[in-house]
Amino acid sequence: MGPRHLRSASVFNIGRLRYWLVWWLVAMLLVACPRPVPLSPAIRVEHPVACWLRPASAVQGIAVYMTLTNRGGQADRLVGARSDLVERVPVVRLVRAPTPHLARVEGGVPLPPGADVRLHPEGPFLFLPIAEPPALGTRVALYLEFERSQGQIITVTLDRCP
Repeated sequence: MGPRHLRSASVFNIGRLRYWLVWWLVAMLLVACPRPVPLSPAIRVEHPVACWLRPASAVQGIAVYMTLTNRGGQADRLVGARSDLVERVPVVRLVRAPTPHLARVEGGVPLPPGADVRLHPEGPFLFLPIAEPPALGTRVALYLEFERSQGQIITVTLDRCP
């Protein structure tokens, strides 16, 4: 079979080659991986309020209004929310004609850098579709979901509609 020192040398070289090959592959994977997107252009939430939509509006549920400020350098968007009361809380807009109904805002609410964006009755707002109105003063926790930024937990208190 040949001299013993030659057999061990070839095994050693193949083992060393495998070692360097593995490290080279790891290095290439690290270089090739995309860089993570920063978690936050920080979104500030101000004046959150929730109210029961009147039965005359032809929809039932809790409307959530607030002001969002994008303090980051990149545009972002509010894409929806989650709550203990309902699994998905969509961003909607009230359409009054020909009959009152809620229309989902596709793609969410844009949040340009440095801008204040209001969720209000005549524009986009969050809507929790539930059948029975909770008592005034009930506190509702929401987890706001953004396209780029880290989500935020807020608490709103059910009040009379503005």
